[in-house]
Amino acid sequence: MMMSIDRDQAGLLLQTLGVEADLPLLEHGCALAEESLCGLLHREEIPKGLEQTALRMAVGFYLRTAAGAGKLKAEAVNLSAPVLTQLTMGDTSQHWDSSATPQTRLEGLITALCTVPDKLIWAYRMVAK
Repeated sequence: MMMSIDRDQAGLLLQTLGVEADLPLLEHGCALAEESLCGLLHREEIPKGLEQTALRMAVGFYLRTAAGAGKLKAEAVNLSAPVLTQLTMGDTSQHWDSSATPQTRLEGLITALCTVPDKLIWAYRMVAK
């Protein structure tokens, strides 16, 4: 069964960030996400169970492309929460920075959205044919 990224859901997710979706650019972001995810997994289609991952990636690719094309300013995106800048695992310590610039926050969000956790890649990856 072919799983495709729900463009309406991607548009809604962008709206929660305060971004009005440009439809051709959104289509491009969805196509990039589908191609990237299928390439990582050695599959021809997005497997069931990775719909949310694909959706996040599509939004991340949209934001990256829009920002690179000058159609999105970091200040226009609603990113008011502090940024986690450091995390130590042993004896757990964290450092939150509320003074990060809008551009830094946007770049962090884009990276987080476009990155697929390794455990998901290994759980869904097929041996190349």
